[in-house]
Amino acid sequence: QGTVFFSTHLLHEMERIADEVAIMHEGRLLLRDSVEQLKRQRRRLRAVYRGDAAPAFEIPDIDIVESAPHHVVLGARRFDAAMIPALRDAGFDAVEVFDMDLEEIFVDEVKRAGGSVKSADPDLAPDHDSSVQEHAA
Repeated sequence: QGTVFFSTHLLHEMERIADEVAIMHEGRLLLRDSVEQLKRQRRRLRAVYRGDAAPAFEIPDIDIVESAPHHVVLGARRFDAAMIPALRDAGFDAVEVFDMDLEEIFVDEVKRAGGSVKSADPDLAPDHDSSVQEHAA
């Protein structure tokens, strides 16, 4: 068994063939982990609220990715089911949870590092085929 270094922007292909990936941006290593571990830990959440402003919350490993009227899209780096009731306790009415693919993980990491990149699926439509669970009030 050996190691093969493969540089590509076709992350959907990499997801199928790699056991471990490293995400680099502008010469900096942002992340290195197994594909299995990344896909198990990372989640996208959509939290819905009533009113004019999203409830304030402080939950470790969750970042706001996008804000829109009556919902926010969040990125969870180390998803834990306890995050859902914590968001509900903060005032959100419903929370949807979605799996993430390597492209979405790459986009999140680059944004966290202060860069910018376009995602192939920026809206994360509700019919996203990897939706894992929904929690409503």
